[in-house]
Amino acid sequence: MFYNIGLVVMMNDGIGNGIVNFALYHFLKESGYTVLMINVLKTQVSGDGWKEQYVDLLDVENTFWRDNKGRKELLKMNQICDMFLLGSDQLLRAGFVKVTDFDICLPWVNSLKYKAAYAVSFGSDTYEDEKSRKKLDFFLHRFQRLSVREKSGVDLLKRQFGLEGDWVLDPTFLCDRKHYEKMAQKGLSRIPKRKYVAAYLLDMEGFGEAVIRAAEKKCGVKEHLAVLESQIRDKDSYSGSMNTMPEAKIEEWLALIENSEFVITDSFHGLCFSLIFQKNFLVIFDKECWRGNARFDSLLSLLHLTDRIVYSPEDLADALELPDIDYSVVNTILEQEKDRSIRWLMDTVHEGIHFRGESVQETQLVLWGAGNCFSRNYNRIHRLYPIQYVCDGNPLKWGTHPKEGVLCISSEQLKTLGDVFVLITVDHPGVSLQIANMLLDMGIQKMDHIENWLE
Repeated sequence: MFYNIGLVVMMNDGIGNGIVNFALYHFLKESGYTVLMINVLKTQVSGDGWKEQYVDLLDVENTFWRDNKGRKELLKMNQICDMFLLGSDQLLRAGFVKVTDFDICLPWVNSLKYKAAYAVSFGSDTYEDEKSRKKLDFFLHRFQRLSVREKSGVDLLKRQFGLEGDWVLDPTFLCDRKHYEKMAQKGLSRIPKRKYVAAYLLDMEGFGEAVIRAAEKKCGVKEHLAVLESQIRDKDSYSGSMNTMPEAKIEEWLALIENSEFVITDSFHGLCFSLIFQKNFLVIFDKECWRGNARFDSLLSLLHLTDRIVYSPEDLADALELPDIDYSVVNTILEQEKDRSIRWLMDTVHEGIHFRGESVQETQLVLWGAGNCFSRNYNRIHRLYPIQYVCDGNPLKWGTHPKEGVLCISSEQLKTLGDVFVLITVDHPGVSLQIANMLLDMGIQKMDHIENWLE
């Protein structure tokens, strides 16, 4: 089967990861596109844990996916997808980039395919690892269009990578609420019958317990139920006094929030679904937390709700005195931003599935490497684009014509050509990487290797 969109994700057993993948997939599918979900986290790392996130696998029965069984398998995706879209969540956090061996950056997608990212996140205001930043810089410059989940990500792209990006809403806001309500109906078996305070906590168990007790008092209820991220993987990981729902499934998590009186969370997607289900809530946050607060600041600033963040026990009393959230105001803003985000995504997909490598056509194609790899592939390349120059590191080749009408030039001459796209025609991977780094040092960002470029 051929697909309009290859949706590239990193599947794990986290609830936020599962629900954001579900949302973006189903929005694109309901928009009339055929979508293949591609998991770049290698199978031996991710396993099938993500399938265990659901009460009913029928909720994802029509989701088509491919697991990462190696770079050769990923390369085959070029033959069955029109374009590739990098999904949302903290996929460009340095640690996650490295754990996928940069596969999350789409190095396996060839240059004639359109590459875009929707609401991707770096997880902080700064890309944290300078050692991998230069390599990521190269891969991001291969994308035709980028959007980020946090407003600070727009500045990060410009400051650290010299790229333009747009700020858009998380995909969970694009998917129709009716899907979440339908799923939540399957997760009611462990939900309290009486009124309760809900909590979804990734890290803040100690502080969270105090906030929950205070919220119970504020709401006049005597019951609470918490989902702890640690208990999703290990039901025995928590031994405190909170009433918890171990090994919670996504449908149960949705039901927990939808049916609650008040929500306490330190999770970005806990915040998103508090808003989607129109709940009063508090976000608790430790400023030293590795997850960063950029994810909260962007969304809450947009909605004028930054006073809902509690940084310490000293802030709690004032936060609990806040009036109920005026969702008529919040929903107006969200609808405007939803419309804008959908336009961005639909324009991108329309452009992507009709893309035929214009980024190369708008520049001059120059090959690097006048050896055996060049000779083997010249005719295939020449059929697609005219070639005037091939660059090579061997001074003895400069000024020669390895093919009729093709002049071999030096790297210094390459600099004088202006806007070029360099196609590396060298077999040895180590030498190819050295050439790529040399090109980056020369300020040339548009490049690819012959294996990725040719279909």
